[in-house]
Parts: sequence; structure tokens; C-alpha cells
Amino acid sequence: MALMQQQIRQLLATMPGLDDGAFSDCANLIEYGLHSMSLLQLIGPLSGLAGGHIDYAELASNPTIDSWARLVEERRWQAKHSLIFSRE
Repeated sequence: MALMQQQIRQLLATMPGLDDGAFSDCANLIEYGLHSMSLLQLIGPLSGLAGGHIDYAELASNPTIDSWARLVEERRWQAKHSLIFSRE
């Protein structure tokens, strides 16, 4: 999952007001300046990484790199396995 966390950090580096090196992977990003408009902007790229839709409430409910990495990995797994089961 370290690669996913790195990819999320790269996305966050494009968000205004956030310093990529200023917080840990378990830090609440809202406390470090991530705001609602930035969350909305992250939905598309994170959904793309996941291979399935991620919504605002999922990001806002636990705004940490660690939780988002787990969420993206879970969605990737679900997307992969839904394709396998739909072929049967």
C-alpha cells in the first residue's frame, strides 16, 4: 500500500494550501488545510485510481492518506472481482 500512499501524496501536492511533507499518513488532512473544494477535486483522480466511484462522504469521513489508500485498494479489489464474477 506504500505505493498507493505515495500516489495520494502526489495528488495532494497539487492542492493549494497543503505542504506535502508537513503531515503523516495518519494525520487528519482537514487540520492541515484541506478544504471541501479540494475534496471535491480529489473525487475524480481517486476514483480513477480505484477503478470505481468514491464519493465525497467517504473521503470526508476519514480524511487521512492511510484511510484513503485502504479505500482505493478495497475499491480496486471490488472492481477486479466484480469483473471476474460477471464473466461466470
